[in-house]
Amino acid sequence: MIWSYDGLWQKTKLYVERALGEEREGPMFPFWAILALELLGRATLARVHPALLADPREGENLMYAFGFASSKSPKSIPAATVFRRCQKIVPDFTEEDANFCDALISNRNEELHSGSPIFEDLPTAQWLARYYRVCGLFLASQDLTLQDLFGDAESRAATVLIAAEGAKLTSEAKEKIAASAKSYASLPAEEQSGKRNAVLLAVSTSNNGKTIKCPSCGSKAWMFGEPVKTSEPKLAGDSIVTELILIPTRLACRVCGLELNGHNLVHAAGLGGQFSITKEEDIFEAYAPDYDEYGND
Repeated sequence: MIWSYDGLWQKTKLYVERALGEEREGPMFPFWAILALELLGRATLARVHPALLADPREGENLMYAFGFASSKSPKSIPAATVFRRCQKIVPDFTEEDANFCDALISNRNEELHSGSPIFEDLPTAQWLARYYRVCGLFLASQDLTLQDLFGDAESRAATVLIAAEGAKLTSEAKEKIAASAKSYASLPAEEQSGKRNAVLLAVSTSNNGKTIKCPSCGSKAWMFGEPVKTSEPKLAGDSIVTELILIPTRLACRVCGLELNGHNLVHAAGLGGQFSITKEEDIFEAYAPDYDEYGND
């Protein structure tokens, strides 16, 4: 089975070992490390079920994933699909993180398929801390730690880099909040009041957000997020009610202009974690097509 969890996990460890044996600012360190990242993502899916790695466009690939013989070589999903599926499986792995992984894979592809020596000029300061953090998310979803993959010394170094990246984001978030607060405070009282009243009257059309207290000006700000999961629909009177669990990925305040984009920055501002919103749908509207169909008999 080419998609077995054990096989992918062992190959991930082999490639990490090769990466750690290379000079850190040399081209082969990111090369092996990024290959390992893709394999770690694939192992994460395989641990749930190998079928998640099968290209669904051909049924024979799925049959192979369930243990049936295949008359030709099974085809896997591309790396981009791996990371999008990990969004559904790995806690706190966001669209922002998936895009980061895509960018690393794009660098790898350029290295392999073009004349550009892309890894000759890829300083670790640009990617390594976040790389370790993403690996940590994948590993945690497998009940493993950075130490299980990178060893004692490297995992300690990785923890330091992750903490430093978090501190950098915290500083950036505080600066943005302070700048927005200063800008808002400089407005005339009438203009401040007008902005607050306008926000109170505004109705958001977003299905993936809720209002919170703005950390900059104290007005109502909107928190938006990426869905994690949805509860089973429940009947409440004449409505169907579902609860949507989200990871916060953006904060926007129309009063002071504060914007925090990306889960990492929102989290650094002390507004991370998950939140939920409740959706209600009229039962008649939800099943209106069925009613019309029967009503026309």
